[in-house]
Amino acid sequence: LPLLRRYLRACENLVAESLPELREHFIKQNVQPAVYLHQWFLTLFINCFPISMVMILWDVIMCEGLPVILRIAVSILQVLKDS
Repeated sequence: LPLLRRYLRACENLVAESLPELREHFIKQNVQPAVYLHQWFLTLFINCFPISMVMILWDVIMCEGLPVILRIAVSILQVLKDS
């Protein structure tokens, strides 16, 4: 799954750039990004959120293209970090 590996690395880089304190926290807790990103990316979020939210996310993915899942993942982490 080379595309998945590429997206995992890209998301890790985006998290490091956008949320460095959260990345450091994950490192200290020994949480690998693949732990949560695999499920998010392989299922396109269907196992993680209510279907109404998933439908909105899928609309965004269809309109903007698959790379938008990187921004979606970082946005989800930002919201969870702030809550």
